[in-house]
Amino acid sequence: MSVFKSTMVGTGAAQRRIVVDTESLLPHVDSLAYLREKAEHQPSTADTYASRLPIFFTWQTERQLSYLEAAERFADFLNFLRVTPVTRQGRGQNRTRNLQQNNNILIAVRDLYDHLVSHGLVANEALDLLWVYVDRRDRTVRRPRHAFAPSKPSRPNMPNPDEALRILDAVAAEDNPRNFFIYTLLSLLPLRIGTVAGFRRYDLHAVPDAVEYALLDPWGLKEGREDLCRVRGPHLHVVKRFDNPNRALAKTGDGRAYPMDPLMLVAYDLYTAQRLNLAPDADDNDMLLVVLGDPTRRGQALSIKSIRSMVARWGRQAGVPDLRPHALRHYWASSALDEGASIEVVQEMLGHASPETTRSIYVHISQEAMAKATEKRARYLREGRNP
Repeated sequence: MSVFKSTMVGTGAAQRRIVVDTESLLPHVDSLAYLREKAEHQPSTADTYASRLPIFFTWQTERQLSYLEAAERFADFLNFLRVTPVTRQGRGQNRTRNLQQNNNILIAVRDLYDHLVSHGLVANEALDLLWVYVDRRDRTVRRPRHAFAPSKPSRPNMPNPDEALRILDAVAAEDNPRNFFIYTLLSLLPLRIGTVAGFRRYDLHAVPDAVEYALLDPWGLKEGREDLCRVRGPHLHVVKRFDNPNRALAKTGDGRAYPMDPLMLVAYDLYTAQRLNLAPDADDNDMLLVVLGDPTRRGQALSIKSIRSMVARWGRQAGVPDLRPHALRHYWASSALDEGASIEVVQEMLGHASPETTRSIYVHISQEAMAKATEKRARYLREGRNP
């Protein structure tokens, strides 16, 4: 009986996650081409999906099912997920997965089927077994036929206002300009960790007028052009690059620019001085964030893992266990909505494709804000005056 697992292969920027048989250590052949194609455009997503697919391949192989037969018995796979505990070592070992983890596995499997069908390796019928097609006014959309549905929409995991203040105190107590600059990137802007770790120094235009200083547009540079940046005021450009030495990747990178708050500019100036002092040899490194402590890696690009560990440390010191960078993004969005920002502005800042995506994640925020607004209005009316 074959049991599959995911493992990392390669080194440096070429390092990738693949699926292998635990006994023979041979790669799962059908997944290789899929993950290679996925990695060309979404390397981090390819690695994530590679970690989610082994349980499906194990279930399929145990039952000696073809891909079409597996699609026909997909409901059985859901039952298998529901009762099968995690076997890998680490947190969660011997526990069953939660609903979101199981749904994430289903997302990866359905994406694999899309690849297999598009390349003629599996009949189109398989997609009809996995998806429901719904006609809308102007288009046809598809919805998963199988999913683990939570009993109610979950609230994004994020700190409350008191915890946010304690986190800030923990960051300030470290007295480390680079770390404080990272904190401003994650809290004053709703940036994903891949975006933050992937910034190049020339993505940051810390000047009043980029045109006056003849600064080049980073998006144009990526495309091989030397276009002048037309954005006014200090700002950061988000550009999706596949050649970052730390493999950091912005999820969306259409060249959008985010304004830089004065506090962020001060933090950047302090970090720049610290970098020049502690890592003078890194002057030719274009990556914005570099290692400053470890003498064996000083001046190298800071990794996503290092930033995650940094944020988790802030959380422990602030009494907020399991704090993750994405929690600060959620906190930014909820605070912006609570303070009256429109859903469209928050959508644009978050980089969501539509306001509906933003609304579906933060619907509880708008409901709470509406309740507060109604209560405030009623209080003023009881007092016989307008707000």
